[in-house]
Parts: sequence; C-alpha cells; structure tokens
Amino acid sequence: MDIWTFHTTLTRRLTWWAWASIALGALSMLLVGDFWRGMAFQFIGWGFVNLGIAYFGNVNLQRRVSQLNEAQKKAAEPQETRNLARLLWTNARFDVFYMLGGAAVARFIGPDPFWVGTGIGIFIQGTFLLLLDWLHARTLK
Repeated sequence: MDIWTFHTTLTRRLTWWAWASIALGALSMLLVGDFWRGMAFQFIGWGFVNLGIAYFGNVNLQRRVSQLNEAQKKAAEPQETRNLARLLWTNARFDVFYMLGGAAVARFIGPDPFWVGTGIGIFIQGTFLLLLDWLHARTLK
C-alpha cells in the first residue's frame, strides 16, 4: 500500500473512532449517574477533537496529492512516510500522557463519581489513540 492510501486509511479509522466516541458519549448521557456523565463528556469532547483532526488531516492530504503527478507522488513517498511515522510516534508519546492524566484525575480528584468517570474517559480515549498511533507507526517502519 502506498503512503497516500495508508494515510487515507488512517484518517478513516480515526474518523470511525471519532463518530463511535460521540455516539457512545451520547448514549452514556442517557445513563443515570455522575460517573457516566463524566465519561460521556470526555467521549463526546474527544470525539469532536478527533473528528476535526481527521477531517483537516484528510483535507491537507488531498490537497497535497492533487498537486502532484504520479512521478512526483512516487518521489515524495519516502519523505511522506518519514513525516507520518514521526507524527505518529510523537502522538503516541502524548497519548501516554493522556492516559496518565486520566488515571490521575480518576485517582486523585475523586472520589466524586463525575471526576472518576472523567478520568476513566480520558484514559480510554488515550489508550485507543495510543494503539492507533503505535500500530500505524510500527507499520511504517
């Protein structure tokens, strides 16, 4: 798979996760309790952020691809691959901090159920993003 298709696939997967997060967050709002409300806010918020990242990433990718002919695309592949791999590895580092932050919120700001749910929501989002970034970055090695 060329880097352009790989990048498009990656943004589609992030878009899928974003919509799933928003939907799960909306459903969680229907559940009773502050724990679920805290988690729901995180899922909805992260979902919209991820949706924006995927959308603008895809727009930027399509703009770059449309400006290149086939020979230029082929020549640009190694640099594009390095750039995307670097971005994914950097994001993976941040994802670990999201997870640690979420765990800290759940553990140290609690015992309020809202904050426990908030922290767990952050942790879940960070975990998924770590897996997404790490697995895709490894593929680019």
